[in-house]
Amino acid sequence: KISIRIRPPRGAPRRVAQPAAAAAMGSPTVRVSVYPKNAVPADPSVSGPLSTNEAAAALLGALRAPFRVQWEVALQGGGTASLAADLAEGATAWPPRKVLLSVSPHDVGGSETNEQVWLSMPTSMSAEQLECVISAGRNSVVTDAPSERQACGLVANAVSSASPPTNRRLEAPTHFGADLVEADAHRSVLQPRCLQQWHSDVCGHHALFNVSCLLRGCAADLFDEECFWRVTLGNIAALVRCGEGTGRWERSRVTCGIADEAHLRELVFADPALRDHVSIVSAREVWTRQLRTEQSPIRAALDAVRLRKKQAHGFILGATAHWYAAVVYAASDDGTPPRILICDSKNAPLAGRLSSEAEAARAAEECVEASRPLCFEALRRLPDWAHQPEALVHEAVEEGVAEWWKGIHKSNMFWQYQPLSVKRALKHSEYLDVFTYLQDIAVLVGIPQVEQQSDL
Repeated sequence: KISIRIRPPRGAPRRVAQPAAAAAMGSPTVRVSVYPKNAVPADPSVSGPLSTNEAAAALLGALRAPFRVQWEVALQGGGTASLAADLAEGATAWPPRKVLLSVSPHDVGGSETNEQVWLSMPTSMSAEQLECVISAGRNSVVTDAPSERQACGLVANAVSSASPPTNRRLEAPTHFGADLVEADAHRSVLQPRCLQQWHSDVCGHHALFNVSCLLRGCAADLFDEECFWRVTLGNIAALVRCGEGTGRWERSRVTCGIADEAHLRELVFADPALRDHVSIVSAREVWTRQLRTEQSPIRAALDAVRLRKKQAHGFILGATAHWYAAVVYAASDDGTPPRILICDSKNAPLAGRLSSEAEAARAAEECVEASRPLCFEALRRLPDWAHQPEALVHEAVEEGVAEWWKGIHKSNMFWQYQPLSVKRALKHSEYLDVFTYLQDIAVLVGIPQVEQQSDL
């Protein structure tokens, strides 16, 4: 391990925005550490000064060995925050696309355990975004629950406390004003604006947070970014503990930010306010299969809302490569029909545009065409593409940038820069999934003016 302490040059002016407390303590210090990623045992036969042959072999071996660089800072009030990046032979860009953030939270004491939290972060993030995650990480708390399942629970205290839907009257919020992305009066669908997702891998955590806010009657929390990250980092730390305790998944499976169906089920099950009030559907095929079985949990939940035996029910809906949150509310006492609220962490207008399969295809095409200039600019920022002729860059946007792994041509679905035809097919499938979910929910809870589909 090599540790290097880096300070700004003497006489360098302090930042104007630096807080007075920090200025009184002097310039900030970053500790840089370098670790070999794979420890190599020392050769006992080699000791003392090396021959030129041994020196050449040792230096080249060290040069080509993968290693990790970590930058760490001490935080005011205690704790640390660090970023770490893995480097290996063949790396073509600096900084890498992602780094691992680690934050040591405050010592809160009491019956709660205070743990270090981790999350893989995109290096394209802004200082403001990173600051928000670090601040949330310092205050995240993982409940020290007695069972392994409960240890994976949602940090309920991070969201405004409210009783589960069965204990009080819960009606769909209607006055969103400018915070309404879109609405479809025909199907009684409202799409409230929610926190904009900027981390590409955490859509599952966004969906869980959004459905929790709506079911707890705390729609205002949909915009609370620090609250979201506090919940999410606490959940990730709890999932790490659960995976290590049960062997069900590796730490890296959850610290990357991705929450798959198994992770979401653990988190929902452990939260009493969500356990019997949220259904998780990983794909449209699973949804259709359950709806065709009258005794299925999803069919039973929708029937309970239609018959007003249940005030509301939430869904975390998988749509190709994205998770959505939806809550369906029963008809109110004044005769207002059932309502559906859907949240998309990208805030793409969907409630009104996805009113038919043709509209879903049209919306997908518009989304893909809008991505052309963004993809062009992203390629131009890469060293290998910065000086390429403009025509070649446009061709790469259209055809994608091919990738190989150990001599094998990777499927274009897994390229970082996919062909537009692949993007178009994936987005069309995603929007068709959402259309199907909304249409079926509207039919099964008895929203008027919706023709029932023939396959239900």
